[in-house]
Amino acid sequence: MQNVISNEVYTKKKRLFFLDNLKIFLTILVIVHHVGQAYGHTGGFWEYKSSLHENINALGYFFAVNAGFFMGLFFMISGYFVPGSYDKKGRSWFVKDRLIRLGIPALFVFFTIQPAEMYFYNVNYVANKPSGFFSYYFTRYLGFGKDMSFGHLWFAENLLFFTLVYVLFRVIIPKFRIKSDNNINILSFIFITGLSIALISLVVRIWYPIDKWIGVFFIIQSEVAHLPQYVILFVVGIISYRKNLFLKLGNKTGYFCIVIAVIMAMIVHLHFLIPSVIINFIFDKWAIYESFMAVFICWGLIFFFRQFLNHTSKFVSKIAETSFAAYIFHFPIVLAVQFSLDKVNIYGAVGKFFTVSIISIIATFLLSYLIRKIPYVNRVI
Repeated sequence: MQNVISNEVYTKKKRLFFLDNLKIFLTILVIVHHVGQAYGHTGGFWEYKSSLHENINALGYFFAVNAGFFMGLFFMISGYFVPGSYDKKGRSWFVKDRLIRLGIPALFVFFTIQPAEMYFYNVNYVANKPSGFFSYYFTRYLGFGKDMSFGHLWFAENLLFFTLVYVLFRVIIPKFRIKSDNNINILSFIFITGLSIALISLVVRIWYPIDKWIGVFFIIQSEVAHLPQYVILFVVGIISYRKNLFLKLGNKTGYFCIVIAVIMAMIVHLHFLIPSVIINFIFDKWAIYESFMAVFICWGLIFFFRQFLNHTSKFVSKIAETSFAAYIFHFPIVLAVQFSLDKVNIYGAVGKFFTVSIISIIATFLLSYLIRKIPYVNRVI
């Protein structure tokens, strides 16, 4: 029987470095994912178009696997930290802190970064070009046109909403507690999670296919197709904290998750080696396949990072502190690098993709680190 330290005791003795390192990995994956949108098949919108028409067909499958889990894992990790933070800070201070750390960045992107990016797109790729930035800003962007959005800070906006719903739940049912002393079969819990996401997603995607974005309650920018996954994994994170599941996850279950995750991801990437009848079935029932792939990848990564990357250094800790800032500022940096290298041939599309990815990752974390040095900024991000 493994000895398991409680969350409270563990975090007092040692920070959960594996979660810091996992957030760094996910942030880098987000950057690379967005770099790839200029050079691969994606149903999503991107503000830059390669003038050399560089294209990598395989990136479409890279996008499919990534989109299937990485933002869900962000919500899961975020949910994990919610109960402890609420218990420590109390309702009022917790809500104030979340409004500052999630609301301010979302509004900042909404009023500054997003309109600048969309102005860039309109100037370069739209026939009806704006006469100037301020004209565009006040008449087209703030004129309630289709350009107005929170951009990639939809994540912060949704996370803030989920968190406020959690607070409301605690207020309405103050005595409700998830008992930490009751044992739970983690593998069964993982299967139930995957099944729940799959069944709800199947229904939701009848009306809301992948990449269809709407304003939930007219203001919460959401891709509804993945919303069941985000909500459920956020709740899974909360349960995982109360039940100490991230630390209780045993070797047998952890390695099983890794193996299943790798197999399911590789089937997508190496689809050309799989009988067409199987591949066609997978993509026809993608909501089911993606849901189970997502939960196995999420738990597999949590186990892998806990087992092998639960340590840090001064350099890595600085990067970890910068992760959220990097998420906020990576978008315009990626666009700037792509546009700067637009007419440069770097060993074709693959060379361009890797070059832009590396430059964007380094530039994003470096610039984000410097931005956090500005007085009071690090109190927000």
